[in-house]
Amino acid sequence: GGDAAAAGQLALKARTVPPQLLTSIAVALRDGNTRVRAEAINLAILLGPYACVGSSEPCAQIGNALVDNINARESEMRRAAMQALGQLGYPNAVQALSDQLSYRQTGPEALAALEGLAGIGHPTSVSIFEQSLASSNADVRRLAVEGLARAGHRESLPALQQMGQSERASSVLLAIHYANVKLGHVESSLQQL
Repeated sequence: GGDAAAAGQLALKARTVPPQLLTSIAVALRDGNTRVRAEAINLAILLGPYACVGSSEPCAQIGNALVDNINARESEMRRAAMQALGQLGYPNAVQALSDQLSYRQTGPEALAALEGLAGIGHPTSVSIFEQSLASSNADVRRLAVEGLARAGHRESLPALQQMGQSERASSVLLAIHYANVKLGHVESSLQQL
């Protein structure tokens, strides 16, 4: 029993990301060099979802720096920052992402903003997700379904199940199964997943 507990503690320590590293990533996200910022975004995407499970000051610094990068001159940087915010699930970015989606409306940057919102899955974004369910773009529909699931919006289950009857895009169907499981309607969806 003691060996298993010690091994578990050792594994936990090995997977802990030092707060100094997170602070360094936040600093790099504000660097004047585009390449440094791009690499910092990549690190935030890789480490953030694991390291920022709870709230902490370094994670908030990363989230805020990513929000600043939404307004970068380079479109690739803007898109990457929006996607990273979704990976982090940073709730303080919801308004900035919603503003970007409203401003861009279509195209790669609008899709990145929706991806960020879907990754966060904040209840205030439910109306955006519901409107996006009717999109002709399968990626938009998939993200809308994922966003509703992460937001815990159980009221959308009947609409999602009806949508699943006529949906042809496999990525959207997979997202509907995910939503069914996430929202508590497990039965056949768990097998499908």
